[in-house]
Amino acid sequence: MVSYLSRVVFGTRVHSKQMPERKVALLLRIHQGLKDRLADLAKRERRSLNQQIEFLLDQSLSDAVKKPQSDQPAGKNIHGKS
Repeated sequence: MVSYLSRVVFGTRVHSKQMPERKVALLLRIHQGLKDRLADLAKRERRSLNQQIEFLLDQSLSDAVKKPQSDQPAGKNIHGKS
């Protein structure tokens, strides 16, 4: 198997799923109770808190993209408030 580095060095740059995606820092303010629930879930699923939050966000966004626009309530956030 040809590594990503060798493809770049030999001029055959190929975009594949093997290339690591760049991570960025994000400051997130959430209620302590929500953080505790996320940490408990992460522990049960043997993930770090960061990995669990990424997993849940990715899953939620994938589901939202699959839903037709008409199924989503207009002007409401996740807590049902406008």
